[in-house]
Amino acid sequence: MNKAVEKLLSFYKKSEDYYEGLTDVSKLTGLRRYDVVGLLKLKCNTEMANIILTDMLNDNKLPIIIKNCEINDGGDGVWYLETKYDINDEYYGSLHSMATPFWDGQQILPIDSSFMTIYSKLGGKKVEEIDLELYDSFDVPKEFESLQSVLEWYKDFYTPKVSEILDKHFEQALNYSELSNLT
Repeated sequence: MNKAVEKLLSFYKKSEDYYEGLTDVSKLTGLRRYDVVGLLKLKCNTEMANIILTDMLNDNKLPIIIKNCEINDGGDGVWYLETKYDINDEYYGSLHSMATPFWDGQQILPIDSSFMTIYSKLGGKKVEEIDLELYDSFDVPKEFESLQSVLEWYKDFYTPKVSEILDKHFEQALNYSELSNLT
C-alpha cells in the first residue's frame, strides 16, 4: 500500500463510524464512496454494502440485469422496481415492487410487491389496477471481503433471486385480476 493510501486509511479509521469515515474521505478526495471502499480495500458490512450499491445505482454504475425492469432509489433509501410483463395478445402488466439490498443494514432482503397495473396493448390505456400484499425475503451475507465481492453478490445472487421472486409475484397478481381472459 502506498503512503497516500495509508494516510487515507488512517484518516478513515479516525472517524466515529464507517459512514462518517467514507463520507469524510470521499469529500477530502473527491472520490465516490464506492471508489473509497475499493481504494482502501475495506471489508463491507451490510450497511456499507447498502450505501455502495445505492450510490452506484444513483450514478448509473450498477448494471440493471433484471429483464424489463427499471430500478430507482426514491431518495428515501428504498429501491423501487417497475417490471413490465407481457400477459397475452391484448394486455401487458406493470408490477410495482420494492427490493432494497441490505435494507436498513439488516441481513435479509425483503421483496414487497404492492400493486400491478394492467394496460391494453391497443393504445396503452390502463385497464385495471390491482392492490397487492405480496412479500418474500431471503437471507443475505453479513459481511463482504471487498467492493468486488459486493458487486459479485449483486450480479450472481441479487439479480437472479429478485427476478425469480418478481416473476412469482406477477403470476400471483394475475390471480387477483377481475379480467377473465388473461391467460
